[in-house]
Amino acid sequence: MDVNGNSAFRDTVNFGPSVGLISWGSMGGGTGFGIRGESGRGFSLGANGSWDYLVINTSGNVGIGTTVPTTPLHVVGVISGSSFSGAGTGLTGTATNLTAGTANSVAWTNVSGRPTAVSSFTNDSGYLTSVTNISGNAATATIVNGTNGQLLAKDIRTIAPNNITAGYLQFGFTAWNNDGNGSGGIYADYLHLRSYPDSSGGLDNLLMFRKTGGLGIRLWQQTFGSATAYATYKDVCWTDGTNASGTWSITSSWASNAVTALACTGNAGSVTNGVYTTGAQSIAGNKTFTGTTIVTGSIETAAVRETFSSVSSATTVSIDLSTATVFNLTFTSTISAFNITNVNTSRVNSFTLITAPNGTGATIAWSFQTNGGGAANVKWASNVSPTATTTTGRFDIFSFVYNGTNWYGFTGGQNYV
Repeated sequence: MDVNGNSAFRDTVNFGPSVGLISWGSMGGGTGFGIRGESGRGFSLGANGSWDYLVINTSGNVGIGTTVPTTPLHVVGVISGSSFSGAGTGLTGTATNLTAGTANSVAWTNVSGRPTAVSSFTNDSGYLTSVTNISGNAATATIVNGTNGQLLAKDIRTIAPNNITAGYLQFGFTAWNNDGNGSGGIYADYLHLRSYPDSSGGLDNLLMFRKTGGLGIRLWQQTFGSATAYATYKDVCWTDGTNASGTWSITSSWASNAVTALACTGNAGSVTNGVYTTGAQSIAGNKTFTGTTIVTGSIETAAVRETFSSVSSATTVSIDLSTATVFNLTFTSTISAFNITNVNTSRVNSFTLITAPNGTGATIAWSFQTNGGGAANVKWASNVSPTATTTTGRFDIFSFVYNGTNWYGFTGGQNYV
């Protein structure tokens, strides 16, 4: 039948021996208009003199750009759309084929719980830039608020390198001593960096900015990816803007820290809890050092001035070497021994004793106890012990050196007026 003009059919038109058909009536899915290939054969739509622009195979899979669709919708080519709906949690194999500036340059709006597949996009970190109110679990560290350019912090009181994924930056709130509880109520902001993907790039870094109890910056380092909390750090020293050049005043509240190439001028305050120095040091002006000061290398001084310390007369006189090295003793009764305390038995110790009688005729026995131990007689030249002056208004000067085993005495002079 060749019809040149209008033709009308009611219900169904059948084609072929296995009944392919066009229907205006009842179909498997309901009523309306439908086209069905014959049994055992697929269906194809074409255009411009070609077939297979759209194919439906015998399993019901739809193919666009392919004649062998393997899924309910199989597209070979580029898909374009003004919007996409759904969480996308079932997406697979996306990272390889998504390209920068196209598929993943998406303006995510009001997305709650960023899909797992999205976090694996190759260029996602560079193109997730137009963002509004993205929220979700803070533990994923993928939270951005593009409205005001803010990132959401994490609260970790004890930080280890493996708290962050390699190649990422993390920041938040922590304990200044990385001890979990914030000893003394000292807390800090932190930046945690693992910028390189593996250990060949070096150690992991943790930078803290003190929040309570004063200013402070602390840099920690630990083995790449370690599960052990950061334990090794250095504190940063600085000066305020008015002393940005020239000579700086330095105040440190941390004991036993080494100071290298230190130059101090002016009348600085005191140094407590000891100081350990290496390298060349220049100290000018008045300085008070309280505690043990250890200097590695030689010391050159223009002058040394020591303060006298008075000790009380008693049967056993106590002399504390942590307070002075020159002692005044006015004795009012016979002295049978001396107890020398704060003696460093691994080093040479020395002091000077100035004795002055009060006219009672009291005497001194040169028997020394070291740090409260047993008494031992002082060793004198030619094994002859001096007799202390007993005349009121006169005084004697004696010096003593300890070599770790014995005390040795030296008479500087006697019966001075």
